[in-house]
Amino acid sequence: MGLAADGRAVAVVRVNVRDREGWLVPTASDRVDFAVSGPLRIIGVGNGDPGALEADRPAERHAFVPL
Repeated sequence: MGLAADGRAVAVVRVNVRDREGWLVPTASDRVDFAVSGPLRIIGVGNGDPGALEADRPAERHAFVPL
């Protein structure tokens, strides 16, 4: 997938937590750190938890698994 370098393009990235063997861990609540390089910026992160008290602006977020 390519994005236009026009200052308006947006990409939504989905992250899954996996263990050392590569197995998906749906109950994980690990902190996930995000970083970009180049002429990019992170405009927000979320985990789907409506009760989360973490801000949507930092470049890290705890994983959340809805029950």
